[in-house]
Amino acid sequence: HNGWDKETIGGHIVRNNEIYNCGQTGIVGCMGGAFSDIIHNHVHHINDRGEFGGAEMAGVKLHAAIDTVIEQNCFHNCINGLWLDWEAQGAAVRRNIFYENNQDLFIEVCHGPCTVENNLMLSKRNFLNVSQGTACLHNLFAGELFPSPDTGRFTLYHQPHSTALGGVIFVYGGDDCIANNIFIGRYREHPLLGTGWYEKYSGTFEKKSMEDDKPTADMNKTLPVRIFDNVYYNGAETCTLEKGARFAKKFEAKFSISWEDGHCIFSTNLYEAPVNLKTGLITTDLLGKAFESGQAFENRDGSPIIIDTDFLGEKRTNTPSAGPFEAAASQFILF
Repeated sequence: HNGWDKETIGGHIVRNNEIYNCGQTGIVGCMGGAFSDIIHNHVHHINDRGEFGGAEMAGVKLHAAIDTVIEQNCFHNCINGLWLDWEAQGAAVRRNIFYENNQDLFIEVCHGPCTVENNLMLSKRNFLNVSQGTACLHNLFAGELFPSPDTGRFTLYHQPHSTALGGVIFVYGGDDCIANNIFIGRYREHPLLGTGWYEKYSGTFEKKSMEDDKPTADMNKTLPVRIFDNVYYNGAETCTLEKGARFAKKFEAKFSISWEDGHCIFSTNLYEAPVNLKTGLITTDLLGKAFESGQAFENRDGSPIIIDTDFLGEKRTNTPSAGPFEAAASQFILF
C-alpha cells in the first residue's frame, strides 16, 4: 500500500562476482531483493569466525525473495550459505554448490511455493526447513535435512507473483515434496540422515480449525508431505511416508572437492554403486500448488516447471536419474 510493488522495487542482477572475507554477510536484501537474479557468484568465508551474531549472517541473506532466482553460485566456508527469511514465495534455488558451511541452506517461515532443485549440499547440515510448501528435487545431500514447523509467528504470504498481501498464518510445517534426491549420509554424528526427520509429519490432510492457530499446535498437525523416489547411501534413512525409496546397501559412497585452474571439481564414486537411479520427470502438474498461497510451482513468468535439465545443463530423459547429474561420471566441473 506504500508503493512496494514489482514496478518500483527489486529486479536486481548480481552476477559473476567473487564475494569473500565479509564480516557479517555477503549479499543482503530486505524486501528489495524481490524479483532479482543472483547468478554465478563465488561467495566464501563469510562470518566464518563467528565474530558477528544476530539474524543476518550468511553468504546470501534475503527477506522477501519473491520470485528471486539463486542459481549456479558456489557457497563455502560461510556461517550460513543461503538464508531466505519470510516471503520467499516463488523463489528458485537451483544448480548451486554448498560445502564446508556451518549450514548450507535455511528457509525460514515461508509458505511456498519455493523450489530447491539440482543443488549439491555437502556440509554437515544441509537444509534447515522451517517453512512449508517447499519442493526439494534432484539434489545431492551429504548431511542433514531438518524440517520443523514454526507455530509461534504469523508470517505473510502473497498473491501469485506479486507483493500484494494474501494473508498471514502460522507455519504448520509440511506441504513439501521431497523427490528424486540422493542422500549420501556422510556425517554419521547426526542422528537422522536422509528423510528420517519427516517421520513425525503427516502423509494425509488433517482438518484445520481455529484451535490450531495457537502456539500449542504440534507436529502431529502438519500439512501433508509427499516423499518418493529418493536414493540412500551409507546408511542414510528414509521414513515410512516414502514411496519408491532405493538403497545402495554395503556400498561406501565417497566424494571430494578440489580447485584446479580456478574451477571447482567434484570427484565421487557414487555411480559405481549397484543401485537403480531412474525416477520420473517432475513437472508443475505433478507438484500442484502450495497449500496456503494457492500458487502453483511454476516459473516466475507463470510458465510451467519441467525439471528436464541437470546441474550441468544437460538434457534429462523422461526417466531421469536421481540427484543433480544425469550422466554417470567420476568427476564433474561444478564452477
